[in-house]
Amino acid sequence: MAKISIVVPVYNEERYLKHCVDSIISQSFVDWELILVNDGSTDESPTICDAYADADTRIRVIHQQNKGFSGARNAGLKAVTGTYLILVDGDDWLEPNALKIGVEAMERHDLDLVIGGFNWTIANDVDIISANSVTPPEDYFFRTKDMGEAAPYLWSISPFAGPLHYCVWSRIYRMTIIRDHNLRFDESLFVQEDVKFMYSYLFYADRCMASKEVFYNYCRQYDKDDIAEKPQLDQYRCVEESLITFLKSVLKFNYPEEYQMQMYYRTYDHFIKLSNKLFMPSTGLTEAEQLHHVTCMTESFAFRFFCQVLGKTDPFWGSMQTLLEQRDYPGIHRDWAAKLEEGVAPAGE
Repeated sequence: MAKISIVVPVYNEERYLKHCVDSIISQSFVDWELILVNDGSTDESPTICDAYADADTRIRVIHQQNKGFSGARNAGLKAVTGTYLILVDGDDWLEPNALKIGVEAMERHDLDLVIGGFNWTIANDVDIISANSVTPPEDYFFRTKDMGEAAPYLWSISPFAGPLHYCVWSRIYRMTIIRDHNLRFDESLFVQEDVKFMYSYLFYADRCMASKEVFYNYCRQYDKDDIAEKPQLDQYRCVEESLITFLKSVLKFNYPEEYQMQMYYRTYDHFIKLSNKLFMPSTGLTEAEQLHHVTCMTESFAFRFFCQVLGKTDPFWGSMQTLLEQRDYPGIHRDWAAKLEEGVAPAGE
């Protein structure tokens, strides 16, 4: 039984996987197991995974048909033996002392969660274009019963601090909490699946820490476009699940109203970013198909929630509420397209 298990979902990561795995092998803390979940890759990723497993007995590989990030992570969760857990994406990498600092903090302070600092990195195949480090100035300890104070503080650390709340990487979990409450990723969600898992974990955790040390390097490729695929009517339900999860946390943690509004706008940012697919030439939708998507979008809980809550002070959502009451779907289609022309917020901001 390893002290800490590392689960890495792998789908066509041949360009980055070695960097990721090498960062784990070179950790100063050595009592770990690595579970590589090859999620139906069609490139050389399976061969790379098997080569690492052949060379190091601490590494295991699970090969499965493609199930997406949630399905891959769930397969890893079923296989772990460690006391603690960290999740790493196949195109990211760890800092050399990440596991050592995280495990020692968990044990020294009897914690349920350690949130590591991270570098938000934009890179191409050759160079790092930009990197923003996100850490509190000092180790920050908090209880989940005090999330009403802790969450706004963490959110204020940096314009890139959102992942401190809702992303599942760069943190150490206690596996007994995951096992005792049967926490799993929702495999029906293909975006924002990490939000539901992270908040579900916080519902059962108690003692937490945000580390001043950088654990993790989150890397987005400069040319990566994760909204270019053909839009799905079900995409809005994924955002709804995040919104519903956050509303549950509002009741449990009693977040202040200003912070609630920040999170509603954050969810709205993602909602509108997903809808941008409708108007991208690469998706090839006709105007009639776009209108059908927009009509379905207005039926979603998230859209109507934004109309009612944000529409009180936001002129755009106020106009959406009026058009919705008039059932003027062509008008919503027109004004929504105009809103998107203002630009979609960059990832991380």
